[in-house]
Amino acid sequence: MIHHVHVPVLNQYSTQSLSREMTNQLLLGEELNILSDTGDAVQVQSCTSGYCGYVARSALKAGQAEARHFVRVPSTLAFDAPDIKTPNPVVLPMLAQVQVVRIQKNFSETPLGWVISDHLLPKDTPRAVDIPALITLAHSYLDTPYLWGGNTQAGLDCSGLIHILWRRFGVHVPRDSQQQEQAEGWQTVTEPYAGDLVFWPGHVGLMIDATRLLHANAHAMRTVIEPLEVVHQRIGQCSIIRRMI
Repeated sequence: MIHHVHVPVLNQYSTQSLSREMTNQLLLGEELNILSDTGDAVQVQSCTSGYCGYVARSALKAGQAEARHFVRVPSTLAFDAPDIKTPNPVVLPMLAQVQVVRIQKNFSETPLGWVISDHLLPKDTPRAVDIPALITLAHSYLDTPYLWGGNTQAGLDCSGLIHILWRRFGVHVPRDSQQQEQAEGWQTVTEPYAGDLVFWPGHVGLMIDATRLLHANAHAMRTVIEPLEVVHQRIGQCSIIRRMI
């Protein structure tokens, strides 16, 4: 039976103890299949990314998500009332899925609170790859803390950044860099260009032009822009450059 995430962000772990390595984060409304039931922790597979891991049962709800909209900006806030001065809002990350109950002025009411309507898009909105827009969005994640397994503006890793950027534009890219490197629909090129993905063993970054790389990395412990040549000097020559066909 399909379940879905009903908290803003749900950590996914490598073991059922939920206290060891966090390997991924599932987002509000993301649907998944339960692979094994171990009590308070369950092993699940995301229907979106195919990623497997253990999560807290309490954060799941049975059935398909009723959400018809998703957060289109890096993050937004859900207020208890349609008023930006309302205290203690809930932070919703990009790609979180919400059910819009009603609209009042420039707010949309959802089960988690009132969200600025302009920060949402209907899930059935036609989406096409727009490299300049994708690169502009990527800049919004500059200085985001490096977090192994992270998928949000609060913290993310190299492959998590690539995964959510392309998902925002309707393109499925696997969660981990090794799978991203081997993904279908991409061609290998020899000279980098804006929008290309550059890979090293266990690492990936996004070219924002012909010479500069935007990437989340553990060297800076944040998302930064660096000349590709500087990265080559520090960690070695890249293994492959991939461009969407």
